[in-house]
Amino acid sequence: IKKTSMATRGWSRVIVEKPFGRDLASCEELLGLLSEQFDESQMFRIDHYLGKEMVSNLIVLRFGNLWFERLWNRNDVQCVMITFKESFGCDGRGGYFDQFGIIRDVVQNHLLQVLTLLAMEPPIKADGPEAGEKIRDAKVAVLKSIPPITLDECLLGQYEGYADDPTIENKDTNTPTFVCMRAFVHTPRWAGVPFIFKAGKALNERRAEVRIQFRDAPAADFMFDTRCPRNELVLRIQPSESIYIKTNVKSPGFQSDPIQGELEVNYDKRFYESASESNPDAYTRLILDVLRGRSAAFVRDDELKRAWEIFTPLLHQIERDNVRPHIYKRGSRGPTAADAFINARSGYIRNSDYTYYDHKPSRKSKPKKKAGVSEIGVWGMAVMGQNFALNMASKGLMVCVGNRSPSKVQRVIHRAKKEGIHTLTGSSDAADFIKRLSKPRKVVILVMAGKPVDETIAKLSEHMEAGDVIIGGGNEWYTNSIRRSMSLASRGILFMGMGMSGGEEGARNGPSLMPGGPKEAYDLVSDILISCAAEVNGSPCVSYIGPIGSGNYVKMVHNGIEYGDMQLIAEIYDIMKHVLCMSN
Repeated sequence: IKKTSMATRGWSRVIVEKPFGRDLASCEELLGLLSEQFDESQMFRIDHYLGKEMVSNLIVLRFGNLWFERLWNRNDVQCVMITFKESFGCDGRGGYFDQFGIIRDVVQNHLLQVLTLLAMEPPIKADGPEAGEKIRDAKVAVLKSIPPITLDECLLGQYEGYADDPTIENKDTNTPTFVCMRAFVHTPRWAGVPFIFKAGKALNERRAEVRIQFRDAPAADFMFDTRCPRNELVLRIQPSESIYIKTNVKSPGFQSDPIQGELEVNYDKRFYESASESNPDAYTRLILDVLRGRSAAFVRDDELKRAWEIFTPLLHQIERDNVRPHIYKRGSRGPTAADAFINARSGYIRNSDYTYYDHKPSRKSKPKKKAGVSEIGVWGMAVMGQNFALNMASKGLMVCVGNRSPSKVQRVIHRAKKEGIHTLTGSSDAADFIKRLSKPRKVVILVMAGKPVDETIAKLSEHMEAGDVIIGGGNEWYTNSIRRSMSLASRGILFMGMGMSGGEEGARNGPSLMPGGPKEAYDLVSDILISCAAEVNGSPCVSYIGPIGSGNYVKMVHNGIEYGDMQLIAEIYDIMKHVLCMSN
């Protein structure tokens, strides 16, 4: 190219398409080869995501509107989610994809570029001859503020049948086709705000978007005596480019509950009169920028190297340690653990009552539900039961509490309101308690071991049906759990015995959970348990232990070790005091 295609007069520009290497070393090698022949000002490394309408819109949206820039900081933003979903897999190109994977193919370039535009400080110029370098300087500053992402901040997935592609040689491949991961931008503007990447293939839909969830409106829950949904700014990159803000308004008619609608700009409908008109294709826009010499939407060499520095250690560890991805079904939302992983690391609270208005005659959103919608129930309102119910409700889950004493139920509901929690309801009547739960019903029983558990199961199961789940959450002899499971199985009700460690404080702030029972039952409750469990090094302290009885057995062993340690410590203190004559 250098010898045969460069102009002797005027200008010559070279467009370079990705992949720009597969790690830092290969990237530096490629940059070295190109820099020997071409000046940096001649090279336009193209990332077509930077040519998409909503991505190129970010600078105007942020810096051309007074209110957005004032909200764009750690004081008002709860989390930022950048999502890329494809409904098709890698069929026919798996041989290529298997050499790279979803992190290299999508996250390290497309989604990271979007993050830099979201998080950068205002450039001195946003348009004109100087804008290219000023914008890229601001983006590089963001990248330098992001430390390398570690494995404990990631959840990897691979869709069923991925390795069946005949172009994939390694049938035991661990190449991820799905990933969700958390990053932080360590600047005064963004310190402590989680940025979540989510990308995957063979999922339930084709969609790419940026979703910024803002913090709770101050005192709104108290003022309206209900959970007031959080505002969100959503930039839909594809399909059907649009920008909308989820905004709380009064429910129509005689109700006064807050309900969410949208303040929206839909590009296809707002700016074009007919379907034959549309935004220019990303590559069309970018190639025109090359001809004009506009470099803002292209990746500079230092920007590229820093991006690889963030991801290379993680990529090498996945390959070196043969980290196995979670398997998920084609057409699903991804691995079953993904939602709980994201919610636990982002603090994101989903408004399950919200429905996006797609400009068809329909109600945009539903008012808050009064009954029959609690996601999980907790029966038994001693301190452990109270605290575990409040723990789950504080994570945004709809929880129904139950106890034979109405005063205890009311006491927990009052305590929840004092703590600003409005997702908790309750009943002292077994039939009404079960009626308040969404199907399949899920109930955690936290009463005294032995006969009280059997009596509670008999009372609640009378109103339950096949497919519902009961979890015995107290300390229990494991053979009792086996007996209860066998008895309930005849009616199709699933039973699990679950050890819970951490005491009363752990139940409220995050226990270690040891569930054992039918895998089908665990899959139904895993997201809930993960969201409320303790975390160590970013990983939730809960996992499927095994068949029925195993959770209780592991908890018994745990207790034996714990009580043995306590006895040992007591004896050591006794020796120190009475033999060595030591004092406090």
